[in-house]
Amino acid sequence: MKYRSLLPLILIGSITFGFSAVCQAACTLTLTTSNVSVSWDLGFASQAVSFTLNKNGQACNYKVGLTAGGTGAGNYTTRRMLAGTTQLPYQLYKDSGLSKILEDGTAITVANGFVGSFPNGNNRSVTLTYYLAIPSQSPLKPSGSYTDTYSVNAYEDTTLRTTASVTLTTTVPKTTELSQVATGQAFDSGQSNQSLNFGTLTSSGGTTLSYDLLVRSNAGYSVTLSSQNNGALKHAASGITQTLPYSFSVNSVSYNLTGSSTVPVTVATGTGQTLTSGVRNTVSITPSSITDLDVLSGTYTDNITVTTTVTE
Repeated sequence: MKYRSLLPLILIGSITFGFSAVCQAACTLTLTTSNVSVSWDLGFASQAVSFTLNKNGQACNYKVGLTAGGTGAGNYTTRRMLAGTTQLPYQLYKDSGLSKILEDGTAITVANGFVGSFPNGNNRSVTLTYYLAIPSQSPLKPSGSYTDTYSVNAYEDTTLRTTASVTLTTTVPKTTELSQVATGQAFDSGQSNQSLNFGTLTSSGGTTLSYDLLVRSNAGYSVTLSSQNNGALKHAASGITQTLPYSFSVNSVSYNLTGSSTVPVTVATGTGQTLTSGVRNTVSITPSSITDLDVLSGTYTDNITVTTTVTE
């Protein structure tokens, strides 16, 4: 009899599966911003605003954009502040030449946003500057405190990493300004004085000379005149008291300047807001004729102070 031994077949082995993975941490971005305050006047053009983008960790590419604002602006070209229901348009530009409007999100490009990269390492930062512009408004905007809020958004490539809110406040005071120019000329804020030369006066009377007095204001205003010699031309030589009267009119309405050296005479008023071109008033001055042969020869002058004041 034969016996067969059945031995189990045991296979012993091992299979090792190996893999490696590189996990990159997100670029840690933070923003350092501050609110923006503007004290507006008729000469305001633009104001530089700076903020800082900070990074810790790995190298990364970044993009930074600015939103359209929180007052319901339909798009980036219609940013606006509000004082009650009154709108004051403004704009945010990348460049001091005010040609590249800042945008946000997928619209960010080198032209209309801040695009750059950080090297590897902690505590990296870059200071970025944009420009706030408030375009001239006609009619002028009424006085008040105008505000809006927009956001500065920082992205790693296309992923939003951090955001900061900026409150913009513009204080518009009550203001009025005058310009005295040759007849028909435009408002010139640098031209507030006017000089009239009547030449040689004769017995037939002096020639009438005229010019334009322009006033612009964002509130009610009053224009007053004060004649140094109370409505007369005075001999320029020291110690001589000889005077020659003249007639004075604004918009064909005559005004008596007697006593105006101490009590100014009101010659024009207005309410509300004017256009930036101003309200035009025609001033005419005519020296009286010389009928007295005893009038001393020489130069006769008068100085008239013109003042515009807010009344509302």
